[in-house]
Amino acid sequence: MQYLNSNIAREIGRLVNWRDSFWSRLYQAILVSEEEAAQIGRMRYILAQAAKEGLVEAPADWPGAHCAGALLEDGTFRGYWFDRTREFAARQRGEIFERLDFATLQTASLEPLPCWRDVAPSVARQYIRELVADIEKECSGDKRAKPCVEARAIDPHQKPRRFSPSPAPFAHCASTRVRRELWQAYHWFLSAYRSASEKFRDGDLSVPFPEGCFPPSPSFLAPLTLPA
Repeated sequence: MQYLNSNIAREIGRLVNWRDSFWSRLYQAILVSEEEAAQIGRMRYILAQAAKEGLVEAPADWPGAHCAGALLEDGTFRGYWFDRTREFAARQRGEIFERLDFATLQTASLEPLPCWRDVAPSVARQYIRELVADIEKECSGDKRAKPCVEARAIDPHQKPRRFSPSPAPFAHCASTRVRRELWQAYHWFLSAYRSASEKFRDGDLSVPFPEGCFPPSPSFLAPLTLPA
């Protein structure tokens, strides 16, 4: 995610002349529970982007990157990846090149939600259609909704007059019970990690750590200098 976000920041900064820090805060991976309602709720939130802000009437109308169109069809994205390293080298050599000379067409496939993994692709697409239809119905009653605008009509440097960022949730859950279980599992994990880390730092390099963590790095040992 560090690689992805840093390259997104560079590419968009190149397009809109953005010189300052691009992301307002560091990336944070938030767990989504195995509950079907929690997963569908997150999917609906993602599909509603641009429509819920009143920029377009339907999610698929957004002219920029959006997953709605891909999920309603074959689930694939297609776009160009630009080799900026080769472009830089060509500029250093004084070469003149076209925009796509150092670009390759890439295809990315979207996987279905875990709760829809066992259903037929046509059924999963129908679920997406129903979510999109519900979003469009909700946004049609919003007076802010307006016809699709061109991407260049939006000023990325314009700041809202009021901005109250809310803290990121610990996890996305559909029930209090699952949220409580996740908190308990997290505290168990943290306790096990701290206990193993303490033993590790005391010299027990074989101590087992809980699965899915990064053990602390051992202390650096300087090379032994032998007498001549």
